[in-house]
Amino acid sequence: MKKISPCSRLGILEYAERYIPLPPAYTPPGPFKLGLSRYLEGPWDALADPKVKVVTVMKATQTGGSLVGDVWLAWLMRVAPAPM
Repeated sequence: MKKISPCSRLGILEYAERYIPLPPAYTPPGPFKLGLSRYLEGPWDALADPKVKVVTVMKATQTGGSLVGDVWLAWLMRVAPAPM
């Protein structure tokens, strides 16, 4: 039986690029590439900062807002598993 343990302390950006495949509905589909979405870096940096208590994202439709939350939750489960 394989032991389950947290992965190394990857940042959210590194985690997204290494582990998040984008489905065909995204443009472009395939592995996530931050170079195409630099504006997601700010919200992810804030979400990863333990001193930040609230993160508010103002955005247009179809600009990755759901992806910010989806990747953040996946990252939390991978690097810091705990009850939520």
